[in-house]
Amino acid sequence: MIKKSSFLIHPCSPDQDEIVKKLYNLSSQTAFFPLGLPPQIGGRVYNEKGKEVCLLPIVPLNVEQFFKNRKFSLKKIKEAVKFSIENGAKIIGLGALTSPFSRHGQDLLDSLPEDVFITTGNPYTVWAAYKGIEKIIQEKLKKSLKESKIGVIGATGSVGNGLVEILKEEGVNSLFGIGRDEKRIEEIKKKGIKAGNFTDLKVEIKGCDIVVFCTSGFPQITIFDLEDVKIIYDLTMPRYTDSIKDDLSKKGIEIVYGGWIRLPEGWKYEGVPIGLPENNIVYACLADTLLRGLKGEEKHILGIVNSQQAKEIGRLGEDHGFQIIS
Repeated sequence: MIKKSSFLIHPCSPDQDEIVKKLYNLSSQTAFFPLGLPPQIGGRVYNEKGKEVCLLPIVPLNVEQFFKNRKFSLKKIKEAVKFSIENGAKIIGLGALTSPFSRHGQDLLDSLPEDVFITTGNPYTVWAAYKGIEKIIQEKLKKSLKESKIGVIGATGSVGNGLVEILKEEGVNSLFGIGRDEKRIEEIKKKGIKAGNFTDLKVEIKGCDIVVFCTSGFPQITIFDLEDVKIIYDLTMPRYTDSIKDDLSKKGIEIVYGGWIRLPEGWKYEGVPIGLPENNIVYACLADTLLRGLKGEEKHILGIVNSQQAKEIGRLGEDHGFQIIS
């Protein structure tokens, strides 16, 4: 049975800050969103029959506010989850910072009814990234995956773990992952993947065909570390490369923003601008949420992604006419 879904969003850029301020009738001079603001619907996804299949509640915090007070951020995320349930959602997806700031959904389980399920949306992001990287390697670099050198920044996180797993399984020989969780690093190494922290593997970055950013948590990586890299594949939201894109361009390093999915014919998003290139192209994590609603899924998708989860949602997307763009 198809289930209605919800996907949590929040402003991820100064432009989006201004749009959400207008929605809440706030002055543009307001630096931060007042802490007592309730969630409200920022957008909706409609299917080919014009039926609403997903609502997108706004968590009224900007990026700086999320990082300023993690405990309060979780409280606001829980408010948006409650709001989603009150509006009929049975599948709830976590957009942008709402996923890592709820430990990829694990901190939300104590307040959920038994018939409501959480997804990070990350399995489809992993699958879209794998297929996007494969396409770039073949079409732009005229290589095979096996011949390529690929680095994954944030390999110990939810998306990064699934991505290094699937790239290894698909035959990438020159592959390495950079992460911060030492326990997770050791687990990745046991799978035959070179892994370490930034200091250990910094030298590996230079000369990569593709460096994938799955996290914004490595501010120490500079433009100088990325010299001789051919392509940066950015999966982060907010986008890690925004602050250095001009410098990357000067050095001839191409940026590809990954994780885009085209919806089936007649489907569309309507609402506040959330950075979509077109109203029928959405983030893979949102598409993941939509697919689980179509399936009527009755399980949580939390924490670290594995390659099997990515392959399963990839097949489901193909069955329902969802198309990977990048």
